[in-house]
Amino acid sequence: MAHAAVEMAALDIDLHHRKRSIVEQLADVFGPARSHVEWCAVLGLHATIDDVDDAVRSGAAQVKLKVGPSRDLSHVEAARQRYPELKLAVDANGSYKTLDEVPERFGELALAYVEQPVAPDDLLGAAAVAERLGVRVALDESITSAALLRQALEVGACTVVSVKPARLGGVAEATQTMEVAQQGDIDAFVGGMLETGIGRAVALGLAAQRPCTLPCDAGPTSRYFTRDIAPAFEPDANGGLHASTVVGIGAVPDPVALAQHRVERVTLRA
Repeated sequence: MAHAAVEMAALDIDLHHRKRSIVEQLADVFGPARSHVEWCAVLGLHATIDDVDDAVRSGAAQVKLKVGPSRDLSHVEAARQRYPELKLAVDANGSYKTLDEVPERFGELALAYVEQPVAPDDLLGAAAVAERLGVRVALDESITSAALLRQALEVGACTVVSVKPARLGGVAEATQTMEVAQQGDIDAFVGGMLETGIGRAVALGLAAQRPCTLPCDAGPTSRYFTRDIAPAFEPDANGGLHASTVVGIGAVPDPVALAQHRVERVTLRA
């Protein structure tokens, strides 16, 4: 993640020199970007149906619920019962240790995908989950490079991939990972990691690209921060998010907020 932060800062400088936005830069690889980005509300292990209601009202195109061995599926079942047509996914964060621990009920809930059901290094286990339950498996923590996504596709471990620029080490590796997804004809979405508006700007720039075929996890930053250090990203009247087209990576820090939270300052000169 530290590498990603430095890479994104360098990219921002380069884009300013060339007077281009990150969306324009990525369009050179993937073609014209979408102007409207659907987003997914990610809710925790203790989410209730009221939380799902709030997410739907706020414009989320998809809801993702956390699951695990110590949690029953009542919150998932309640969401599916109330919203039969809702795009609904679950995320286990690799918490199921064996195939037998993964609930067979997943195969009966018309889920968009089951994310990271088993440990990150268990690609064969992920493939077994997909085959046994007849569900689409999304890999998140397993995919730390474009090369690892190629390996996952070779063994049939996923048909969906979560692309997180911070986890992958920056925009360059995220771009390559999206290219692999596109070549492998699988779905992709940009995952979220509780970023500020700066990280969200980069995430949305990627999420607007053609390989990202599913709602992104990069929802409104107001869910996490009372005051962001960059302009907050909020849905429009239609519930969509918009990638910034300003020059650079898409976000300009608020100097007052930045100074308030700054611990140390270092000036580098070329």
